[in-house]
Amino acid sequence: MTAPVKIATFVAMLAVVFAVSLWVGHTVGPAPAPGPASDHSHLHEGDHR
Repeated sequence: MTAPVKIATFVAMLAVVFAVSLWVGHTVGPAPAPGPASDHSHLHEGDHR
C-alpha cells in the first residue's frame, strides 16, 4: 500500500472507532442529570440592562 492509502485507511479507522465509542457511550452510559427543580425565574420584569 502506498502512503496516501495507508493514511486514508488510518483516518477511516479513527472515524469508525470514534463513532462506535459515541454509540456505546450513549447506549450504556449514565442517564443525563435532571435539570434544576427550582420554580424561581431569573428573568425579572423591568430589569433591562
